[in-house]
Amino acid sequence: MPPADRIDTKIDEPVFGMVRPQTDPEQIKCPLCEGAGSLSGDEIIKKTGMKDISRVAEITATKALALAHDSLWNKYEAKLNQQVADRTDKLEQKLRSTEADRANLEKQLKVEAENARKKQLADDQAANAVALEKLQNELARIKGELAQAQGKVSNLPREVELAREATKQDLSRQLTSEQEANKRMAQELGELRMKLAATAVQGRVEERSFEEEVREWPQFHVSDKLARNGDYILSLRDASGASWKGSELLIDNKDKDKVAADDLTKLIRDIKQRKYNLGAIVASDENVLRSEDREKRWCKLDGVWVLRTTRQWLRRDLDLLLPVMQRMAEEGPGFLEREKAISVELNSYLVELADLEAALKKAAEYLTKAMTLCASYRGKVEKLCRRPANADTQGAQAAQAE
Repeated sequence: MPPADRIDTKIDEPVFGMVRPQTDPEQIKCPLCEGAGSLSGDEIIKKTGMKDISRVAEITATKALALAHDSLWNKYEAKLNQQVADRTDKLEQKLRSTEADRANLEKQLKVEAENARKKQLADDQAANAVALEKLQNELARIKGELAQAQGKVSNLPREVELAREATKQDLSRQLTSEQEANKRMAQELGELRMKLAATAVQGRVEERSFEEEVREWPQFHVSDKLARNGDYILSLRDASGASWKGSELLIDNKDKDKVAADDLTKLIRDIKQRKYNLGAIVASDENVLRSEDREKRWCKLDGVWVLRTTRQWLRRDLDLLLPVMQRMAEEGPGFLEREKAISVELNSYLVELADLEAALKKAAEYLTKAMTLCASYRGKVEKLCRRPANADTQGAQAAQAE
C-alpha cells in the first residue's frame, strides 16, 4: 500500500467496483498505520480496541492446562516425596537394627573369645601343673637314688673292711656264688632275648623268602609269587587246608628307604582289580614306615581295608587279625561296616603292641647295662680286697672317688 502522502486523490479507476470520490487535494496519513503502509493482526486489534477471542481462549486454555499440570505434578511430587521419606525411614530403621545386631554379635564374639582364652589358659595351667608335678616327682626320685648311691659310697670303706676281715675261703665262695649268679643273669638275659625275638619275629628274616616264612604258619595259606598286582595272596586255611575264600589278604612287600603315598594308592588299585577286601603293606623295617603309617596301622582307604606292618610284626598282627578275617570270610566285608568300633579298637591294639615292643627293647638294653656295671663293680671290689692291709685308707678313698 503506498504511503498516505503519496495517495493520488484523483479517481482514475474503480476500486472494488466502487467509484472513488474525489477528495480534497490535501494529503492525509492513515490513522491506523500512520503512514507505515502495513500493520500486523495484533497491531490492528490493539489499535482498534478489539480482542482476539480465539487467541484469548488459546492463552486461557494453555494457562489452565499449565495450572492443572502444575497441580498434578505437585501432588505426584508430594506423594513421591512421602514414599521416599517412608522408604528412607524404613531403611534407616533397618540400618539401626542391623547396627544393633552387629554390635550384639561383636560383643558376643568378644565374650566367647575371652571365654575361650580363659579356658585355654586354664587348660595350659593345669597341664603345666601336671608336668611340674611329674618333674618334681622325678627330681625327688633322682635325689633319693643319689642319696642311696652316696650312702653306699660312704659305707664302702666299712664294707671293704668287713670284706677284708672275712676269710679267703668265704671270699672265694662269694665270688663263686656271684659268678653263678652272673651266669644265671646271662642265661635269663638270653631267654629274654629269645622271647623278644619270638614276639617280634626277629632274626635274619631277610635271608629267608617271604613265602618260606609264611608257609611255616599252620593257620595261613600263601600263594606263589605273583607276576603283577601285588606280591602274594595270604588267606586262612579251611578245614581241608586249602585257601578259605573271602579271607584273602593281598601282600605288597616294600624293601625301600621309605613308604610313600603312591605305594598305598597302588596297593588299593591292585586290591580292587583282584576284587578283594583286605591288603597289607609289609615294610622291611619299622623305620621304613612313616609316622602316619605307625599311627594308622589298620584303617579303611577308598573302600578297602589296609594293614601297614613290617616283616617282624606281620605274624603277631595276623594273630590279632585272625578273628576278623574269619568273620569276614563267613559274613562278608559288611561285617566291619556294621561293627566300626572293632576297627578303632584293633588299630589301637596294634599301635600299643608296637610301643610295647619298643619298651621291651629298651628294657633289654638297660638289663645289659646293669650286668655290665655289676661285672665292673665286682672287679673293683676284688681289687680292693686284694690290696695290702696298710693301704686301707688309700683304697677307701680310691673307691669313693671311682
